[in-house]
Amino acid sequence: MWGEDDVADDDGLMGDIMRRVEALSGRLAAAGWLTQNRVKAALHDVPRHVFAPPVAWTGDGDRVSKQADPEE
Repeated sequence: MWGEDDVADDDGLMGDIMRRVEALSGRLAAAGWLTQNRVKAALHDVPRHVFAPPVAWTGDGDRVSKQADPEE
């Protein structure tokens, strides 16, 4: 979960995170991927990195791994 050190103010870090979560849930809903309110609630309640796969590729074709890059 988010710690007190992660909270700046409503217009700071947490405000930015919440705007990004709303944008993500809006795009997922518009695409028909977000159909259950409990999943939308989870997007708001659970840090985004929990939803990330253990390995992914960037748009540039670079491999990103939670194990190799735990801080990213």
